[in-house]
Amino acid sequence: MKLSLINLISLMTVFTLNTLASDCDFNKKSIDPSAEIIGNIKLIEVATNALRIKRGNLDINTDLSKIKKIDRRKQKNKNSPKILDAVGRIDIRFSNGDRASCSGTLIAAKPGQSSRTISSAGHCFGNTKTKSKYDIKYITWITTTKSGKKIAADLTLEDLNLDHDNALLSMKYKIPFSTITPALYENEVAFDPSDMIFYNEKSKIIAAGYSTDDYLGKNGEVLTYDDQITYNHLNRSLSDEFNHISSITFETVSFSGASGGALLIDTDLSEEDIENPYKQTYYIGTLIQVGGNGAEIYGYKNRSTVGSDMTISRSYQMLNPEIINHLNDK
Repeated sequence: MKLSLINLISLMTVFTLNTLASDCDFNKKSIDPSAEIIGNIKLIEVATNALRIKRGNLDINTDLSKIKKIDRRKQKNKNSPKILDAVGRIDIRFSNGDRASCSGTLIAAKPGQSSRTISSAGHCFGNTKTKSKYDIKYITWITTTKSGKKIAADLTLEDLNLDHDNALLSMKYKIPFSTITPALYENEVAFDPSDMIFYNEKSKIIAAGYSTDDYLGKNGEVLTYDDQITYNHLNRSLSDEFNHISSITFETVSFSGASGGALLIDTDLSEEDIENPYKQTYYIGTLIQVGGNGAEIYGYKNRSTVGSDMTISRSYQMLNPEIINHLNDK
């Protein structure tokens, strides 16, 4: 694989991601976090396991002036990239009556294919520490296209991998390609997510999710996105136990509720003999949590939600292409 900047990857710090924090937005306190949660439960309301960090390294800021200055996110509008129609809000209703919200992306593994497959974060539907699935009553995916058409579809959880913190869900009917162009899951070549970013430094990279901050995300009602990400914003790579690049952290703002959102890229892979006749945007990975800077974790509290200026994306390689093709071929 010819990557002009691939040698830079070896210079990044690689470390093991032992435990992933959940950052879906849960609006009921009866969804208890694990005993390892750092800080005050009234300060950070999360669903499952907490970041394994030292108490002294956690700094929660209630003053949002700093994060607002560096926040490049925009609210989705009629002038936003069309691919953002594929990123919807996921509403989850639990059997006990509690509710939660995450994000989810319509994806396809074949160019030009209509899709009914949604990719999201595993911790929205189960506990990544205990590996137990939540008792869920129903799941709904909602998006509004640039043309103003609102689409809402009930989802079925098809594949839940709590080790890799990802989930694949399906709706009953495919959304026509002409209505929403799915993000393209590329499985012909074994690209690492960082390879995708370094492949062409002029590639357009977008992170999008339904953050629940009130100053831009409007409490999760508005899709926010950052379309000014470059390879220079890549902070470090995260490796799994087999030392494969499985996640990346990058400099962009996200808040609770963005979990399951998308890291997307517009790039040309024709040199790799990859055909993309419809010029679809590629799906790099799933947003799974707010992250940290160096050895420290920085959090910003906005009412009952928490955010960060660093975000982690789980590699698209963690998804099962056979399931995606099976669902979309039906």
